[in-house]
Amino acid sequence: MSRKKNKGKKRKLSPGNNGLRKRNILSNKFPLDIGTEFAKALQYHQSGQLRRAGELYERILDIHPTHSDSLHLLGIIAHQTGKSDTAVNLINKAIQNTPKNPFYYNNLGNVFQDQGKSDEAISCYQEALNLKSDYAEAYNNMGNAFRAQAKSDKATSCYQEALNLKPDYAEAYNNMGNVFQDQVKLDEAISCYQEALNIKPDYDEAYNNMGIAFQDQGKLAEAISCYQEALNIKPDYAEAHNNMGIAFQDQGKLSEAISCYEKALETRADCAGAYNELFHQLQRTCAWQELEHMAGKLDALTTKALNNGTETPETPFISLARHDDLSRHFAVATSWNCYISRRVSNLKMQFSFDARRSCKRKIIVGYLSTGIPPK
Repeated sequence: MSRKKNKGKKRKLSPGNNGLRKRNILSNKFPLDIGTEFAKALQYHQSGQLRRAGELYERILDIHPTHSDSLHLLGIIAHQTGKSDTAVNLINKAIQNTPKNPFYYNNLGNVFQDQGKSDEAISCYQEALNLKSDYAEAYNNMGNAFRAQAKSDKATSCYQEALNLKPDYAEAYNNMGNVFQDQVKLDEAISCYQEALNIKPDYDEAYNNMGIAFQDQGKLAEAISCYQEALNIKPDYAEAHNNMGIAFQDQGKLSEAISCYEKALETRADCAGAYNELFHQLQRTCAWQELEHMAGKLDALTTKALNNGTETPETPFISLARHDDLSRHFAVATSWNCYISRRVSNLKMQFSFDARRSCKRKIIVGYLSTGIPPK
């Protein structure tokens, strides 16, 4: 089963959250036409009109090739449209022209983190903090990077620093809850999610994550209630549909579970976890015709995950039931082994067999039969 909690609050690469304000762009440093064009570009960017914003940033750069803010925000647009390498290049150019801007380093760190380059990301966040020691967002983002490296103590310390600077930082509480959940400290995790919700009552991700924590405690009714709250806030948050399906599945309510998985896929067709869970439940209900149409896509999702180095949507046992390719089974099992190893690496549990060695009690063996006496 594959339940998804948010992997640290998604780092915002929006122009409205990177420290830029109109006071920075309408100064006497630039001709008025550049300031006016930049103001319009920023407005387009904040409203999600990325193409129009990008055109204006490029027009400014044609006139003023070293305009740092335009390079920076054009880099953000590149990242928002899946062009991470271009984003790194553009933001680096902005830093070369204006090396003392902490917001540039923070957003460059965000790009590196989304590329899976946590070391580079942490270096950028540290540089941002060197320039702006009270930068709560940089501490939060650095916490996410340390969490990705399974360095839970350092991650927690960063989130706490963020909260010291910004006590009403709901995202930092949510992310700290995720670290506690990684460590299977579920009561502490739930407490953090509740703090996040006290600050931000419409925080759908915190409800989703709290639902997972309740589900791990076996409190399925509370978990379903949290998932429903998340969906009331954001009807298209696909992970909540998927997680609620798993909770219904654990209760043996297969029709409700299937309905949730289908809704998750209606919301987001590439929700791999929901696709796998739906496939498995259709297997259990012998819906062979539907399974025949789904097999090809599940294979494609599995191949994509293997190529990306992440856990596959289908578990090793489902793979065994579907294929006879031993190398495929090994690859699927290896992907899940790596995923589980990353999670349990935070537990810091030690096992001792000394007491067992000194135990002199006999092993008690029981026998089980059908209970039908021989004739």
